[in-house]
Parts: sequence; structure tokens; C-alpha cells
Amino acid sequence: GALFPYRSLLPEEVDGLLVAGRCSSATMLGHYGGKSMGNMISIGQAAGVAAALCAQLGVQPRALDYHLIQAKLDEMGVSL
Repeated sequence: GALFPYRSLLPEEVDGLLVAGRCSSATMLGHYGGKSMGNMISIGQAAGVAAALCAQLGVQPRALDYHLIQAKLDEMGVSL
């Protein structure tokens, strides 16, 4: 599947918030590629993992290294 960039879950003007699903930032083509139910579930899981990591590490979502999210998803058996 296509990779969905972590930065698309971060609102430009609001700190401390993650958005997942159709409210995420993407071009029309990007939304076409990511609108299946399976993709939405994976994006939601990634957002949840990111939120948990932020809470554990005491950082804002914008400051979180996306590699940590990828590692945790890989550990959970999520196919990237």
C-alpha cells in the first residue's frame, strides 16, 4: 500500500492535535488513494500510536519523530 505521511495528521495552525481520516491533509489524488476502510483503520491506528507515544515521551505531536511511530507499528505487526 501507499505510505501516508505523518505530517498530514498534523494541523498547520493547531498544536497538540492529531487528525485522522477524511479530515487529514491531502490532495484529491491522495484522498482517493487512502479512502478505503482498510486504509482509514491503519491511519487511525497510526494516529493512536502517535498520541500514546506523545503522552509517554511528553512531547507535542509536531515534535514526535515519525520513525518511532513506524517502529511501534512494525512491532504490532502492521504492514508498512
